[in-house]
Amino acid sequence: MTATMRRNFELFGGYICLDMMKRKLNTLLWPYTAVTMYDENMKICLACEGILCGERYDMYKFLADFLGESAPYRPLSNVNIVAGDGFFDQQMIEDLGFVNAHYITDQWHLFDSGLQKMFGNVGYTILKHHLVKMVKATSEDAYEETLRSAYALLREHPSRDGQMEKDLTTFASRRQHYAAYCIANIPGNLGRSGNAISESNHSSALAHLNEGNKKGNSYCEHPIGLIRDLLRRQKNHTANKNKELFADAQKMRVAVSNLEHQPSTDETKDLLKAAHKLGRSAYERYSNARYRTSDYRVDHHYQASQDLSQPLCVAVFSNISNEPPILFLDRSSRCMCQERLANEDMCPHEILAKGGFDESFFEERHFARESVSGSTVGWVEEESKSIDDMLGYEPENIPQTNPSLPIGVSFSSSSEDAEAEGEMGVVDDPVSPQAHELTRLPSAQAHLPKKRLGKIEPMRTKRVKNVLDNTSASYNRLTEEEKFKVSGLILQLEDLLSSTAHSTTLTTKTHHVIVPTNSCLVTQPKNRLMPAHEHAAKAKKKLKSCHEVEFGHVVQANQKAKRSSCSFCGEPHVVTNCYKRLQYIASSKEYILTTEDQLTGESLIQRIENMPVTEGCGKGAAPHKYLAKDVCGQNFIINECRSMENKSKIYCVSFIGKNGDVTLMDGNPSPEVWITSAAMTSITNHLLKKKKYVYDRTILSK
Repeated sequence: MTATMRRNFELFGGYICLDMMKRKLNTLLWPYTAVTMYDENMKICLACEGILCGERYDMYKFLADFLGESAPYRPLSNVNIVAGDGFFDQQMIEDLGFVNAHYITDQWHLFDSGLQKMFGNVGYTILKHHLVKMVKATSEDAYEETLRSAYALLREHPSRDGQMEKDLTTFASRRQHYAAYCIANIPGNLGRSGNAISESNHSSALAHLNEGNKKGNSYCEHPIGLIRDLLRRQKNHTANKNKELFADAQKMRVAVSNLEHQPSTDETKDLLKAAHKLGRSAYERYSNARYRTSDYRVDHHYQASQDLSQPLCVAVFSNISNEPPILFLDRSSRCMCQERLANEDMCPHEILAKGGFDESFFEERHFARESVSGSTVGWVEEESKSIDDMLGYEPENIPQTNPSLPIGVSFSSSSEDAEAEGEMGVVDDPVSPQAHELTRLPSAQAHLPKKRLGKIEPMRTKRVKNVLDNTSASYNRLTEEEKFKVSGLILQLEDLLSSTAHSTTLTTKTHHVIVPTNSCLVTQPKNRLMPAHEHAAKAKKKLKSCHEVEFGHVVQANQKAKRSSCSFCGEPHVVTNCYKRLQYIASSKEYILTTEDQLTGESLIQRIENMPVTEGCGKGAAPHKYLAKDVCGQNFIINECRSMENKSKIYCVSFIGKNGDVTLMDGNPSPEVWITSAAMTSITNHLLKKKKYVYDRTILSK
């Protein structure tokens, strides 16, 4: 265990995987073993690795004891999940020292050989379909239904076997170790269902030891040589992880910059607060959950029971289903939904109930880190360096992190610090009106699904152009040191844009020629230097006519007059002077949708969510949930909005044809068409540069 591995276990040791690889990697033929975990980006990270004399209980006990002694900052009792193959069971995991851990059977090993060993060839052939469905069941009802069907199949089989039915009962009694719906309810399950990361680590180790060869194994060295090579692999892994963390830090810088240039809304402020604290993966999950808070509404004064003496609590209701509300009795109450349990961060329910981002509800592994760090907690330096000299161990050049509090004790800011920083959230007294006056998020009524996701996006072209223009204009006013820094960034940009993907190398017997690719030529500006064949092609364009005027000659080339037509109605005039468009503007609010102006699209979504509604759905055919592709691209008018009994909305729209007039949709006798919220999302989700015109006539409704 190196300092890096120790820190890995302190951060990501809530979910560990145990396994051994019986390959001929050393002259003693001892199997390779490692404690493998998922890091913040769901990649491989190790707590320790080495070789043991065999896959036996006492060897795993030695491994667990070594882990507990070498990394006391995270006691074994603070491990939530231990995943492994059929060698383990729940009792063995507890005997190893993981007294509070849940054992998970790896699904791959279960499907590969575990089920066949348990039921035999005949039983596995009969029950294979049912057993797979039981393992993958996403709810208890689905599991029980499949189990009853399996029992019925065994009872009706011509050669009924009582032992097979007993084996099925035993298998069902262990469902908490393999069923998908049971694993999803374990805190910190990360959305995984086994120790697949251990198999990935085995493949990685084999590829490194065999110099990149992923097929077979030709490596067999003395144990000292094996440990030396494994330490080199860990060193390479640390270097690659630092590159990954640096790239994540750059993406988060872009995310913070994008948020700072957006309108200063409550949502933007909350996301900006999260972006300054969380790592990339945790921030993407939080922002995705933050956007989905519109699917719910919150009641801060909810009476959970008929007994009025009981205190009020915070309740979060769904706007799209009739599921029971999620209750929060006080500020420390946590949501038990599967989304929050998976990564132990904040779900949409908690974001609404707590008033936004609160770092005290996140674990240390969720926060951003600039590079891989090491920990020396529990390490005792030996007087002799003989072992390090024997292995050729190189000291790790990494920053050390020496936490003072063990895992399980909160290391986030205190309530006083949170109050001083202006943290959003509800106070301990959930019934106090003052507690929510400034922190309550707006509860959405009938809504449209959000188009945005939590994924971090790069800067837009206009922003990049503005930054480069400002840099060029202010370059001469910079100091010499600042000019060197800008020059270095420019060289990096030049190297990026002149990568090998933009050129090919032609090799002859005497020399090498680097030739730009066709894609590179197309992207070049028009005033670039052109080769001779392009000059010749331009010279072939002959003049069509030439006539004299009073002050000289007028030359017309190609005689192809450019025909300008209105993009709204198709008539020969510019769109800004289109009389049909002006008629629509006079009686409605115009929204012009294009990828070059994202704010207009966002304002249209906000308008649709808060549009005045008329109660009742009226009479007529059912509203359209889906629309034809050609209709989705047309300009349209929003005439009316009505609310349904299930709190959803329907919209009356009219579509505008290419000639600028309202047209009839196929199969509809009237130009006015009623559509659902899903259909409204499809026609407002405009992803083209070409402009799309939307007119809102509901501004005239009283």
